[in-house]
Amino acid sequence: MTNVLHILGTLSDAGQERDDAGARTNHDATIRKIVSEVMHHSTKSRAQIADEMSQLVQIEITANMLNGYAAPSKSGVRFPAAFINAFCQVTGDDRLQRFLLSPVLRKKIEIVERELTADQEKRKAQLLREQLLVEQKSLPLFANAPDGCVVIQPAPGRNLRSTGGGR
Repeated sequence: MTNVLHILGTLSDAGQERDDAGARTNHDATIRKIVSEVMHHSTKSRAQIADEMSQLVQIEITANMLNGYAAPSKSGVRFPAAFINAFCQVTGDDRLQRFLLSPVLRKKIEIVERELTADQEKRKAQLLREQLLVEQKSLPLFANAPDGCVVIQPAPGRNLRSTGGGR
């Protein structure tokens, strides 16, 4: 009797895994939700997504198939792993691929993306500095400033003398 209960328990756990907190997560439901949301927010119709995916995977995919992959009520219909890359490519949304990555790989991607963003911001700041220097050099007041220096002048009519401040 214990073996039967163990088997039934194992079957009821199908498609579910424990996350880091130990809570149960239903991956099938999450995949369906992601597929549904991505298609809903896409600028392409489901038929267009299906047609473009068909061309990429060389298998006929229909809008009805995509609807089945997204429908919570269609538990017997699962999104094929062979379609994941094409789906993400066609929709321009990689949420499904990211969800399927291990937590370690997701963290690694997040770290790299943060570093790339920080590097881009540094490059933007450097470009702004260079533009400021070029503009500054074109003004007669700053023509003799040493290279690499940004000279800040007070606004006209402002007095920079100390007012004494303390008593």
